[in-house]
Amino acid sequence: MKLMELQQIVIPKITVSKMRKKNGKLYYAYLPQSFTAYLEGKKWNVIAIVDNKEIPLGPRSPFRHGRNLIITLPLAYKDLWESFLGKEIDLIFLRI
Repeated sequence: MKLMELQQIVIPKITVSKMRKKNGKLYYAYLPQSFTAYLEGKKWNVIAIVDNKEIPLGPRSPFRHGRNLIITLPLAYKDLWESFLGKEIDLIFLRI
């Protein structure tokens, strides 16, 4: 069965996380496995909803990290991500 090509996907309550790397930090969010078939392998324009404000994250391609799909969050907003570590944000994926 072929999946329908969705133009917009809204995923509420995504937890912000941080990973330390050799050359710094990486902020990311795990995406629910139920969305993998729709998101994986495609490029999306992503918008985060944080404190009822829209924050454009730009073009993003979710990718696998182990068995999970993740999306990286731009370092330009690292102060914001630090304040939201372990807290939930909403993400809007718009098909490019």
